[in-house]
Amino acid sequence: MRAVRTAIPVVLICLSVAVRAYSFTGDLKDGTYEGEYSFVKAEVTVEGGEVTGIKVLRHGGGGEKYAEMIYPLAEEMAEKGTTDVDAVTGATVSSENLKRAVKDALRKASE
Repeated sequence: MRAVRTAIPVVLICLSVAVRAYSFTGDLKDGTYEGEYSFVKAEVTVEGGEVTGIKVLRHGGGGEKYAEMIYPLAEEMAEKGTTDVDAVTGATVSSENLKRAVKDALRKASE
């Protein structure tokens, strides 16, 4: 029974990671959209129905060091057209919060 208790959280973590990936496809309306999650606020720019830029507007957790660590992640998501990118080592929580903030902005762009 102990092995089952250990396996369940691992399975749930794997499922939550799979759900987190978000591809920038679909009907996105041109414009600039802000999204927030926890202590991160992001701005997503859509032109021609495609994401052309992502900026970190606010990072309130852990200080400027972590904010600087996730700036390249925003650029990578815009270039690859997905939030399915590796988190920044040492700034995992900030990385995940940025991904969710971008998803929030994209939800607004698709409304």
